[in-house]
Amino acid sequence: MASKKPEYYQPGICNIGADEILKRKKEFAASFILTLLLSVLNYFIDDSFGLWILLFISSCVTAVMYLQVVYRFCVAFGFFKRYNFGVLGSSKKISDPAQGLRDRKKVLMMGLQALVIGMAYTCLVYLLTRCLLH
Repeated sequence: MASKKPEYYQPGICNIGADEILKRKKEFAASFILTLLLSVLNYFIDDSFGLWILLFISSCVTAVMYLQVVYRFCVAFGFFKRYNFGVLGSSKKISDPAQGLRDRKKVLMMGLQALVIGMAYTCLVYLLTRCLLH
């Protein structure tokens, strides 16, 4: 049974509403396209360390965007102790230190998840390009 998506601030669980989610979906689409483009470029441009770093960064950003949509939780808002369920640009400050701490723990967890996803994706592309080139 699927749980209902919260439409209000819940510390460490949900800190953005529908408008913010839509914005992050668009950012995810853009970063996903960039990551795919960099993946293809890495196939054609052999052994470019800078390009591999760009792919890793791009895949981490894409992972963060995806996780923000899935969790309904903005990493930047969580870090700066804010939330927004209104129109874009109208975030509110969290005053309770315990709530801020729960949000920061969620930020750390999402950051670690994004790093693992980014590393795994970059390694996968590296291995695939090596198998296809040799």
